[in-house]
Amino acid sequence: MSTRVLPCAAALLLAGACADLPQGFELAEGIEVVQHECGETAPSEAEMRLEVEGTSRAIEGALREAMFRCGQDVCGFVKVEGDTTKVLFQPCEMLPLGYPLRGVAACDCVYDLEFTARAEPGERFVEVYMRQDAVNNERDAQLVDNASVVVGP
Repeated sequence: MSTRVLPCAAALLLAGACADLPQGFELAEGIEVVQHECGETAPSEAEMRLEVEGTSRAIEGALREAMFRCGQDVCGFVKVEGDTTKVLFQPCEMLPLGYPLRGVAACDCVYDLEFTARAEPGERFVEVYMRQDAVNNERDAQLVDNASVVVGP
């Protein structure tokens, strides 16, 4: 299985400067996402779930079996509010190149998405949100899973 690391380079790290962010994620910071290639799970059988682990100064996590369009690169953003770390996954290109003159992929793919978010020591709550591209009518971020984790020694 191969993976791709999808940076929106320095622009991502500048408070989501290259991204169209939804309400509630204004000023979110871009994070590096490891997006595994399309899995063998059929989209109709996907069971999206969050896995998290605390390290000394970070939250390492994975959103398993997340569904996006075939061949669609996914970007990640993080926003910290008190003891809650909110992670957003959305397509890097919210308006697919060439749309509407050219169509978009008519297939869905199931991806594993891995991330690391800096965090202060202590018990932290992690909420993961997803958003689909602008071709869909639903533009708001949807909460898909949450967990708690202890960060620190």
